[in-house]
Amino acid sequence: MKLSLRTVSVILTLTLLASSVVSEGQAPGRLFRIGIVYPGSPPDPWVETFRLGLQDLGYRAGQNTVFEERPAHGSTKKLAESAAELVRLKVDVLVTMAGPAVLAAKQQSTTIPIVMAISGDPLGLGLVSDLARPRGNITGVSLLSDDLAAKRLETLKEAVPRISRVAVLFNPGEAPTATELYQTRVAAQALRLTILPLPVRDANDFEREFAAAVHDGANAFITFAHGFAFAHRRRIVDLATKHRLPAMYGWREFAEEGGLLAYGPRVPDMLRRAAGLVDRILKGRTPAIFLWNSRRHSSL
Repeated sequence: MKLSLRTVSVILTLTLLASSVVSEGQAPGRLFRIGIVYPGSPPDPWVETFRLGLQDLGYRAGQNTVFEERPAHGSTKKLAESAAELVRLKVDVLVTMAGPAVLAAKQQSTTIPIVMAISGDPLGLGLVSDLARPRGNITGVSLLSDDLAAKRLETLKEAVPRISRVAVLFNPGEAPTATELYQTRVAAQALRLTILPLPVRDANDFEREFAAAVHDGANAFITFAHGFAFAHRRRIVDLATKHRLPAMYGWREFAEEGGLLAYGPRVPDMLRRAAGLVDRILKGRTPAIFLWNSRRHSSL
């Protein structure tokens, strides 16, 4: 069969394009195993958004990627168990949602790349030695949420000027709590607000703590942008509404559940950036690339 010069040119061009795609993408026939540990229950909007980010980069479940997802259903203990299980499976990358999840993962492996899709202050928690060059096997996205404590209280006060006593719900078992509670107290003092701490380790304590706060004169409510609260966001919003407490939350998803106000990082942006870090690691980069933080990427 004789081919024209034009036909040969087209074939050559397509061949070059195909080889370029293979060289820049994943190795042909490679099956990637990505572990995901998260505090909530399926279906989880964070996990879904993260997977879409990876899909846009060419990672497709059932084709070249296996997603090993492990929900904790609001249990900090379950996070550690799930991280250990994924390490035993020898996943290529271990992705964590929320600070307690990455702490659990760090205790299980110093060699498997760990990507924090969502985390507080990794430097303060001792997860990395330097934000510019994290070194070790951990990298990811930092939201530095304690920096937002003052803004959340200021916005709540502007929206509801009459408030004076603000109940603050948090899980003492979550590592960033001490710093964020301190920042919240400092901001409250400047705004002449009284803080009523509501420490909750178990979802069964929500009703009792809300009732106690109202009994103590709380006329507003706030919760931190932590994994425990996110996992139980619907119940928290319902209780704030039931007790007629104007509330401020750290994640937009709380407002989508019916909460009054939310101020915090744009989570979809963070998750897409985390997906990009996973992509770079699977293409050969080490986890000690860099950390991205959302200090200037927050919205009301």
